[in-house]
Amino acid sequence: MKNQSKFIKYRGTKYRLVDAAVYQPSKGTKDFTAQNLMSAFKELDEASASALADQSRVINSREGLDDFLKAANKLLDAHGIEAIRDEGAWCDYFGDAVALYINMGDPYIATLLYDVEDDEVYLTSYGDWMEAREQESKQ
Repeated sequence: MKNQSKFIKYRGTKYRLVDAAVYQPSKGTKDFTAQNLMSAFKELDEASASALADQSRVINSREGLDDFLKAANKLLDAHGIEAIRDEGAWCDYFGDAVALYINMGDPYIATLLYDVEDDEVYLTSYGDWMEAREQESKQ
């Protein structure tokens, strides 16, 4: 039997509905490309998406990360850079922040998120990343 996806439309974007029983949250993809970015962020042109994808691969300092997040926030016309905090976590530079992400205004809309523990930037949604983190902590 062929799996038929159902879709809903929200704010002009088409989303695939998933069966909650089979849904497995994911941290997202850390190997994103300009094409992934343009698919996730319709307002990005190819040159901006390529520049952002390239910059994500060469983040080699905290300042570089800050520059990347600021550039992404501006290019995506987003609502700022937010921290996800966990009172049980601590690192010298980020304090109790476990992630930094571009606030797109909705927890289940695609964003760019820096995972402090993994030291990786992911193309994901804040909500999916949080669910995946909670699921990992239960295991």
